[in-house]
Amino acid sequence: FRVEDDRIRPRQVPTPGFSLGHDYASGYLFVCGGTDGLHVIDVTEPETPIMRATVSTGGTAYKVAVVDSFAFVANGYEGFAVVNVKDPLEPRLIGSVDTPGYAHDVAVAGNYAYVPDWDRGMKVVDVTNPSAPRIVTAIATGGYASAVTVSGEYVYVVGTGGHLTIVNVADPQQPQIVGSVTNAGSAAVFVAGKYAYVGGTGLRIF
Repeated sequence: FRVEDDRIRPRQVPTPGFSLGHDYASGYLFVCGGTDGLHVIDVTEPETPIMRATVSTGGTAYKVAVVDSFAFVANGYEGFAVVNVKDPLEPRLIGSVDTPGYAHDVAVAGNYAYVPDWDRGMKVVDVTNPSAPRIVTAIATGGYASAVTVSGEYVYVVGTGGHLTIVNVADPQQPQIVGSVTNAGSAAVFVAGKYAYVGGTGLRIF
């Protein structure tokens, strides 16, 4: 969408199936298309976006986080996938690791990815070698873990039933729960400064 003079002017790019999570990097939008894979859309000219490539993730691409030359994908029942997007026109699936639940979201900080794994809590995945990601630990969170964000040394995970769990990951291999609340929301979480914004049935601010 283009917002100008209080008017919203939509631009559309047809994609197969659903368009789920997305992330932006260097003029490209990376869009999760479920079982249709990860789509790469050129938005260097936002007025005329162009689909440039699609790569299968071998599962259900649900959410994505792009860091440097890699797209880290929450891949549903197939777990977690890594796509090399150094050349966005030729994305390549280079690594994956299965998780026992359903990978719903992903946030990346440093050499670690944090993956809400539905009824199996949150997985911490070491991505030091993107071609060989490995689960190093897991932590139980309130409800079924569905969305995540990371800010500094803390990971914020929301789950079904409106649970918000705050996890200290100063040592990512030994995460520690430091707080939790209920009636928060379960659809999305975003942190800015001292506040957490949690979406679900409405928006709650903590």
